[in-house]
Amino acid sequence: MARYEKFEAFKKLGVSQIANKGLGLVALEDIHAGERVLKLGGRLLKRRPARDPRSMRIGEKLYLTSSGFLDDYLNHSCEPNCAIDFSSLTLFAIKHIKKGEEITVNYCTIEYQIAPSYRFRCACGSKSCVGVVSGFKNLPKNKKEELLRFVAPYIKMRVQL
Repeated sequence: MARYEKFEAFKKLGVSQIANKGLGLVALEDIHAGERVLKLGGRLLKRRPARDPRSMRIGEKLYLTSSGFLDDYLNHSCEPNCAIDFSSLTLFAIKHIKKGEEITVNYCTIEYQIAPSYRFRCACGSKSCVGVVSGFKNLPKNKKEELLRFVAPYIKMRVQL
């Protein structure tokens, strides 16, 4: 079982039904911009785990498996309120999050290119929604520039804007 650092914001999280998305992570209290929200759990593997759609790529050949904990309910948004610090595998707020608001990240900051069988129609409803989430590689140039400071280091090494 993964060990979790319990940041102050940790107790501010819960899982709830999210319209058009299923279960998602929500703020039970306000969370301030810059606040560490959750230490991501799971096991580190050198290849993508079979039958683990919640796993995430964190390096060129490094994957974090699902943890069976709160971080497994982290949904995508094209206008996220959180990002991942890849050096510590910590989720942090990139803007103020109000009580009841869904906690989200942009999956394109984690995956350079999502395999066709794992691509999905986005349900975020934001003004800048990309429609189909297929990875950083397939984003418009302006969206890549906007997200570059939050992407996994392995993606930064591949990018030429």
